[in-house]
Amino acid sequence: MSTVHMMDQRISLTIAGMEVSLATLGHALYHLNRHQHEPGIVARPEHLADITLVRDGVPMEVVEERRPSGRVFGIRGSGSERALLLDMIDEVDRDVMRVDGVLRAPHEMSYFDWMAVVSVGSAAYNVFPCFPGTTDAEVDFMTLCTEEYFRRFGHSHCGPTYDGQQTNSRHDVHVAYALMYGKFVPEHVVAWYRDGAGQRKSKASDLGGFDIVLATPELRGGLTPQQFRFLGIFLREQAPEAASELPLTVTALKPYVDVLSRLGAGATYVDADNALTAAGLLQVRPRPETTMEAQPTDTSTLSEPVRELYTMLTDARFEAQVKRLDNDRSKGQVTEREYLRQMSIAKDARLTASSKFAVEMVAAIENRDVDYLLNVLDQADGNETSKAFMAKRYGVKIKGLNRQRRRAAIYSFCGFSAGQQADREANLTSMKNSRAQDRAAKEATEHAERVNVRTPSGTKSMRQFVDDAVADGFSELIKHRNGKFQWNLFNPKTHMAMGLSVAHGGLAYAREALKLPVRTLAA
Repeated sequence: MSTVHMMDQRISLTIAGMEVSLATLGHALYHLNRHQHEPGIVARPEHLADITLVRDGVPMEVVEERRPSGRVFGIRGSGSERALLLDMIDEVDRDVMRVDGVLRAPHEMSYFDWMAVVSVGSAAYNVFPCFPGTTDAEVDFMTLCTEEYFRRFGHSHCGPTYDGQQTNSRHDVHVAYALMYGKFVPEHVVAWYRDGAGQRKSKASDLGGFDIVLATPELRGGLTPQQFRFLGIFLREQAPEAASELPLTVTALKPYVDVLSRLGAGATYVDADNALTAAGLLQVRPRPETTMEAQPTDTSTLSEPVRELYTMLTDARFEAQVKRLDNDRSKGQVTEREYLRQMSIAKDARLTASSKFAVEMVAAIENRDVDYLLNVLDQADGNETSKAFMAKRYGVKIKGLNRQRRRAAIYSFCGFSAGQQADREANLTSMKNSRAQDRAAKEATEHAERVNVRTPSGTKSMRQFVDDAVADGFSELIKHRNGKFQWNLFNPKTHMAMGLSVAHGGLAYAREALKLPVRTLAA
């Protein structure tokens, strides 16, 4: 049986008329700054004016800062800032970290007590605005706090290392690892996470296995933290598939624990999954319903060339999937049951794949549809099965050729001579350029319509500004520095120039949409 450590309540914190007594300024800092989802014994402050803080009968100043992350509150004293920090550390040393002179670990104290320890460190790191450097500009509060914590407690405000080398200020992390290692954790701490206000934190915790060691004292220390995490993952996975969730009891979990406890220290998730599968505790997950409902493709109605291409495509896809799965399994990157599931899906896909592409491809070949064939075959990598089909059935080698030779082979197969190919590609290039110009003109026009400019006659769109200038005789473009403008609208009759904005779309509209000629300055 454990007892709760009782402390002197020397501090009074009032928020919105609700007063609570606290042991340390660290406790006050936590309750002033706790997030909405964090537990607390007093409401979160909404306004600075709602807060009153008194220590040993002496009022203390509470300050507020607005930061990108939100509002934060700090505590200021009447003396030096260095002295205030040391007072805060003295408080948590005397009233939180030690009981009868014996140093406590984070998991041996309540959540609120540990957060008081963390909050003092957070203040030193300027998470909370307690030490602006007004009275002690040369004091490095972070270094001072860290040195004091290590000297007194042997660790920083994040706590001692866990799992070998990691540190974390979260109380639930320290409690979870302590339970997994079989260390003593006071019952009031366990009960707070298991049944009390901390239950929400334990259920939302990203620490796999925390709920297991909370519920089953007999299993604590029976597995490594890594193995407990594996067990937590497996239980969550099994729950949706089972008629009811597996109860967190020793009887229900012991078969899993027996298997996992026999694994070596370096065992991976895949090793654990395979061991539980071999023991009959995990089963291959069912295939997606869509693959289970799909019907095999009827190839009897396909023409012989379509059926040949379809078979080549489905075989190639299946072989690629098998190769990938075999490679992943050999590297220990996929579990045995997931390997079997993926293999089953691949076999189904082989039988139920659509024949649509094979039908379209053969039709394009037989009709000598050069555009379709160029789209499919004119690539250095990709569609290798279609290239192999062309070589096997029609004697047209495409694989391994450069772009020029690929296109020549496809054009030749479709009945084009070299001259006809050149004419057609020149025409395609011209059409492509024309489409690009039309698109550029459209985008430039839309941009110029969205931008407004001020003129002596009032505000108008950039498009209207340029159109009016052209109507007034400014019918050419000239590149010449004119104040802040590099480009200008030029009137060839009056030789006057009008600055034209590049950033606001004036130049693009004049050049791309109106296609105004560019005048070259005489040397």
